[in-house]
Amino acid sequence: MNGDLNVIGVIKTPTLTNPTFGYSSGSGALSSITYSSSATKTFTYTSNKLTRIDLVIGIKTYRKTFNYTGDNLTSIVETEF
Repeated sequence: MNGDLNVIGVIKTPTLTNPTFGYSSGSGALSSITYSSSATKTFTYTSNKLTRIDLVIGIKTYRKTFNYTGDNLTSIVETEF
């Protein structure tokens, strides 16, 4: 990663324990994590780059969107809905 990384907003989430990891059958990339509380994280990739992580806890979703310019990560935007 080259240059400065911009982080927009900081969203705090509860501590998660006892993860179970899931992997893509095609690429072998990490695709999901399920926690003992039933919270889940899903990982989205575009052109072999991580572009989004969604954490779902109950009815809330916490999203991190990773933005790139070329091969350089330029920002991470956090949203909650």
